[in-house]
Amino acid sequence: RVYEEPSRLHASVRDMMGYTNTLVGESRRSLADSLPVCWLDGVNINKSLAEQKAIVDRAFRTAREASALHEEFEQLTDEALKDMKRHYREDNAEAGSQGGLAAALKVQMEGGPK
Repeated sequence: RVYEEPSRLHASVRDMMGYTNTLVGESRRSLADSLPVCWLDGVNINKSLAEQKAIVDRAFRTAREASALHEEFEQLTDEALKDMKRHYREDNAEAGSQGGLAAALKVQMEGGPK
């Protein structure tokens, strides 16, 4: 986070007058490149990494592109976000599929890969 100092006044005078540092902005770094491979969609933990190299590379490339710096950002409305989540849940329910994390957790709960 980057703050702008309120004034060059002595600290005691600044405090007495109620001046505080003003947040100018912040930078957030994506951790997508740091995710465990088994959390990635499409990865099967029962197959070797070599067999799934293309899937893993594509997932990391997509994550890097999604986290790249954008000149502008448009926040989703609450309604659009709810609609997106509903479609995602419906698609997964229809396909009977589970994401990489859900599949990994299921395997762990069942005692590990067979």
